[in-house]
Amino acid sequence: MKWLLQALVLVQLNTFAAGKDPETLMTVRGKQVVADDFSGPSISAAWTVQAGKFALKGGALSAVPSGDDHGTLRHEIAVRDAVIQFDFKLGRGGILHMSVNGVNGHGDHIVRVMLSEKGFDLRKDGSKTDTSDTHKVLDHAAVDLADGRWHTLVIEISGTQALAHIGDRHVLGSDPKIERPKGSFGFPMGGDALVDNVVVWEAKPNPQWPAAKAKLSHKTQQ
Repeated sequence: MKWLLQALVLVQLNTFAAGKDPETLMTVRGKQVVADDFSGPSISAAWTVQAGKFALKGGALSAVPSGDDHGTLRHEIAVRDAVIQFDFKLGRGGILHMSVNGVNGHGDHIVRVMLSEKGFDLRKDGSKTDTSDTHKVLDHAAVDLADGRWHTLVIEISGTQALAHIGDRHVLGSDPKIERPKGSFGFPMGGDALVDNVVVWEAKPNPQWPAAKAKLSHKTQQ
């Protein structure tokens, strides 16, 4: 009997360690193109620091306090539609964005999710070179994210639409700019903020999305 209990405990531990990716709604995960759990001795050379300083803290990514209020770390990708997923932990006053840029470098901003202690926004980004292309908040969800717990954010990008969800809370929006080819993604972050278990997949349309979208719309209206 003892060996059976030990086996059950082992199975439970292995299941917990393996984890389970949250369900996608708008897309279906395809080929995995990025995966980093920050378990190495230093930050991978695949990441480029564009501002500030970064370090690993307890096996997670953190921004090192400096004269700037935040830093920016980016990773190249070559996709049009994607699922971007990561775990995060925010403290009071922590700054954390996940931004996606186009293939033309730093100035070609496309879309981002802005996380704060009071919730998260989906924003179409403005251009640094085209003054007529300004940023626009597409959706907002109010939720306490600075609760001392780890959360998982899933961002789905398909065509002109972007969807981000944390548990059963979501933000959804559409803009023609979102359809542009993606060249990089990254984390503008600072203060009490940690990022871990970053994974990016190519994405394919989910044929069940129209029905799922209708349910999300109904839930938002309640």
